[in-house]
Amino acid sequence: MGRATARTWRTLLVDHPGEQHWAEVVSVLIPAVDVLLVAPTPDAVTSHLMQRLGARLRRSRRCALVSARPWPGAALQLEVVATRAGRGWRTATGS
Repeated sequence: MGRATARTWRTLLVDHPGEQHWAEVVSVLIPAVDVLLVAPTPDAVTSHLMQRLGARLRRSRRCALVSARPWPGAALQLEVVATRAGRGWRTATGS
């Protein structure tokens, strides 16, 4: 009989680390989680910060960063074009 494994999921919520500290919080969480959902203020994402977090993500090799706001230079951008109420799939396209 094969060996069974169970994956546990953890949700971490950092309610509002503040505009001065959100990038530091993200950087610390990258090696600890599989997916990070962020919603930085539009002017908080600088090219230097994107490079720094991008390098950290590449080193981790296990974390995906998903931003609810535009992220210039992102490897993938998704846009919701239609939704259906109730149960079922959501439709999205990548660009």
